[in-house]
Amino acid sequence: MTTETPHIDVVIMGGGLAGLTAALHLKHDIPSLSICVLERRSLPYPEATHKVGESTVELAAHYFAEVLNLEDHLKNDHLRKLGIRLFFSADGNRQIERRPEMGSDRHFYVPTYQIDRGRFENFLADRAQDLGATVVPGARVLEVNISIDGAQHSLRYEHEGYQKALTARWVIDATGRASLLKRSLGLGQESEHDSNAVWFRMPGRIDVDTWCADPAWRVGHDGVYGRWYSTNHLTGPGYWVWLIPLASDYTSIGIVSDPKIHPLSLFRSYADTLTWLDTHEPQCAQMLRESGREPADYLAIKHYARKCTRVISPDRWAVTGDAGVFIDPLYSPGSDFIAIQNFFIADTIARDLSGERFIGRCEVYNDIYLQLTNAVLATFHGQYGLLGNPRVMSLKVIWDYTVYWGFLAFLVCQRRLCDVATLKVLEDAVSRVYTLNEQMQERFRIQNQLDQEPVAPGMLDIAHIPFLLELNRGLLDPHTTESFIAKLGANIELTACVHERLMSIMTEHRGRWCTSAELVALLKELPLIAPLAA
Repeated sequence: MTTETPHIDVVIMGGGLAGLTAALHLKHDIPSLSICVLERRSLPYPEATHKVGESTVELAAHYFAEVLNLEDHLKNDHLRKLGIRLFFSADGNRQIERRPEMGSDRHFYVPTYQIDRGRFENFLADRAQDLGATVVPGARVLEVNISIDGAQHSLRYEHEGYQKALTARWVIDATGRASLLKRSLGLGQESEHDSNAVWFRMPGRIDVDTWCADPAWRVGHDGVYGRWYSTNHLTGPGYWVWLIPLASDYTSIGIVSDPKIHPLSLFRSYADTLTWLDTHEPQCAQMLRESGREPADYLAIKHYARKCTRVISPDRWAVTGDAGVFIDPLYSPGSDFIAIQNFFIADTIARDLSGERFIGRCEVYNDIYLQLTNAVLATFHGQYGLLGNPRVMSLKVIWDYTVYWGFLAFLVCQRRLCDVATLKVLEDAVSRVYTLNEQMQERFRIQNQLDQEPVAPGMLDIAHIPFLLELNRGLLDPHTTESFIAKLGANIELTACVHERLMSIMTEHRGRWCTSAELVALLKELPLIAPLAA
């Protein structure tokens, strides 16, 4: 043991995406803060690091680019994403052009990115150190003692064969699934959402644009960008397969499934996974075999969803990322909730160090975070059966993006997350969104049993739905407090109108719309679209 015990303002256990972005956020807000990041792995990380979470959506992408000032790195060293894209099952999934498709032929207003996690986290580590944070690779935390009486916390860790100690005012757990604080403090809670995942990285492109020889199928996608740039989802009853391109010339591939339909025992190895793909996604299996390559890695996780009873404490500790709550990889919300928690952590620490009372803020932020994660969980729990139903799943994606762009992403992109006074004014409106979402998710489950009519091949282009375009465009409009409250109120009213219209489509038009164009026509009848678009 060394005899010297340095004192640090903030110790962050874990130097992955969650820990490093927390360090950057804190250094941007409080440059004088002393921060030590303890990371078990060695630096630099290999490119195409084997981590789930390469795909970003608007909230996290805006946070990385604008709040952490990483826009140039994202543009120059990663891939701009062409939105979400789903291919629903049809005709044995042997011809991709025969599958109903949902996606976009153009970029939306707010950029999103496909991120190579190794490349990104190396850059984050360098940037954090440039700003004055200390990043210690190869550091294994041996013991953390959390004080509950306002005294300093203490840690022991091993580094380069020596045991070292330090004290800290704040401790942040960003250790991922190791969850050091959650385990030691007994904060774990079983999630009701039971799904499994396997994922691996393939060298080179696995490019859906090449899966159809007809040039007419491959043109008309933004002139330059093709389907390859999307987060592509191959869906079927109880499962979805993701294909995500990485700038390091790897393709990330994962399979997420309901274990009641596709148990994890079917995915013990890459060979097992190919056998499963032969049955459910034969064209994908064929393309993987024809590539002639073996995966760079392979990992399976059982019951990946995680909950936590507390994520930030008046005793000056916090958990972030997978160390606390993980919901589901569909729609890529993981980095969104890292961003949300970073706002809460940074604001609380700033108040503490300035001498303000922060205990009440801790309780408010803890409650908001847990309420948000529980509300978002309703979007996924019990919904994997819908993945085999293109008619119902199409409506669900439209609804889910309405809520996301109209409420959660808008709230964070407008940097109102820590504006407690304004959130108090909007409390009833927020509660209304939660209620509408619970009602709609339940109705989708019912509709899935009632409406099994097929959908004709062709693409449902969500960029042709005016109110979705408007919600995305409005994410970054400047607002005063008054205009923000008015705009969020208008968004929630629109959400209620979308709720009513989708209920009507499911009731009155059940089995009667069979093409994407027919659905878009039904959605264009929505009230409030013209005034908002204007």
